[in-house]
Amino acid sequence: PLQPPAWRAKALEHLGLHYNAYMDKESLQLVEAAMASQDPAVWDMAVLVGARLAQAYSWEHTAGERYKKVTAMVDQALALPRKTAQLNAVLAVGLLGLKDRVAQMEKLALDAKEDAEVRLAALKALAPIARPASIEAVEACAKSGDAKLAAAAEEVRPFVLVAQLAGSDATQKAKAYEALYAQGLRALNALTPHLLSQEATEAQAMARTILGDALLKGQLLPEIDR
Repeated sequence: PLQPPAWRAKALEHLGLHYNAYMDKESLQLVEAAMASQDPAVWDMAVLVGARLAQAYSWEHTAGERYKKVTAMVDQALALPRKTAQLNAVLAVGLLGLKDRVAQMEKLALDAKEDAEVRLAALKALAPIARPASIEAVEACAKSGDAKLAAAAEEVRPFVLVAQLAGSDATQKAKAYEALYAQGLRALNALTPHLLSQEATEAQAMARTILGDALLKGQLLPEIDR
């Protein structure tokens, strides 16, 4: 290839955007070819572009084999010593909500020797996949002395608290409820999945109480992430 790596990666990213706009067969074929590329710059970007398309078009349910290919690439990229591969894989984990990769995201977020950008992305990726134990990574990043990590930790904290709210540890659940109650509508994005759940659970009832009381107190509704 005559073009520099950054250009080749950007060209593939635009192909993904083109497919989003026109859903043309040619763009999808080129993206799939990139997923098998031997060019590191192209392959690394294919991890992220593939994840974006998998999320946008529900490949897990509509194109199972293609989805498996993307998740396999994510695992492969996470194991590579290449920053762009790791970073794109971490972003993909968050996009696809890959809960079984949560331990890897916690490990990356906790590692003070890890690349700062990868560490920050790993922390943010915990939001959609958090488990009760993720609080360790959140607390470590909050106390890291890094302003970006500390700010991201406070953004992710409500999601971890919600995971604790749905957990089995009664003491942890009670503390999580108190913390979320204090946050009120600031925890709306984290609590929304429980509000929308078709299954009536204790966590859903708690979420309704937290948000209902916050509204009664006259708190303003924040913008919901979509």
